[in-house]
Amino acid sequence: MWNLTEAQTPDVEKTAGLALQVVPGPTVERIELNTAENKEYTDPNSVHPVLGDIEMRKALLYATPKQSIIDKLLFGKAKPGSSPVSQGWAAYKEPQEGYDPTKANATLDKAGWVKGSDGIRSKGGVRASLTYATTTGDQLRERVQQVLVDEWKAIGVEVKIQNQPSSVILSGSCTGKDPRKLGTFDLLMYASTPSIDPHSTILPRYHSKQIPTQADCSGQNYTRFKNPDADKAIEEAGSTLDIEKRKAAYAKVMKALNDAYVIIWMYDRANIDARASGLQGWQANVWRRFTWDVQDWWLKK
Repeated sequence: MWNLTEAQTPDVEKTAGLALQVVPGPTVERIELNTAENKEYTDPNSVHPVLGDIEMRKALLYATPKQSIIDKLLFGKAKPGSSPVSQGWAAYKEPQEGYDPTKANATLDKAGWVKGSDGIRSKGGVRASLTYATTTGDQLRERVQQVLVDEWKAIGVEVKIQNQPSSVILSGSCTGKDPRKLGTFDLLMYASTPSIDPHSTILPRYHSKQIPTQADCSGQNYTRFKNPDADKAIEEAGSTLDIEKRKAAYAKVMKALNDAYVIIWMYDRANIDARASGLQGWQANVWRRFTWDVQDWWLKK
């Protein structure tokens, strides 16, 4: 049995004759925050009226109970995320700040976001109201949304669910009306898996020249993240074969990304398989399917 979901693990663990294999995987679930205006073919240089404030972005992270979500909804079969590259030689493991709703409230208070009579904050006439999208029908993601809507409401941020079919939200094209490409979202949750070499993930997703526009929709910098130092580090990493130099450059990029609070790295998904308990010789491989070493398998009698 391969590619199991976290929800299937309790039954497998109770089944005689089966052994569960849970190993770290490269897939990272995240919530991306749009820092530009939420409108079609948004101007990358525009500023989101709510998420354009870094203190608001910080507060949303502080009010996100990653570990509790992992324990309760993923049966403990994941780890809190910290970057787009969770495995391999370029993995960045410096954690994001942990769950602290008191700190979240204090951050918003200090930044001038004031609670109204309904408990929702506003600043300069702008109400702290956001939309939150993910793939329609994904039960795990929808349950995560329910948790976060309540958590964020508790700190004075109104969040409205605005889910769409995966054929739209993950279409990867402007013609397919992918809100990430068009910029028509506030908060958007999905997962992606980097390739073995991280450059094919980091360049298109985090270089400022990779922000999708009406003229060129090919980029994948969906948060509209712009940082000259990060751009320079990405370019340096792509111009050398020295692994240590590349690793250091990518670390600079991922630190800059996290310092901007444009992505909440929810959790690193595990690769979950089950095998007959008598099967021997099986070895985990982050990047390959579980049958990659089938020639070495044997059954213990």
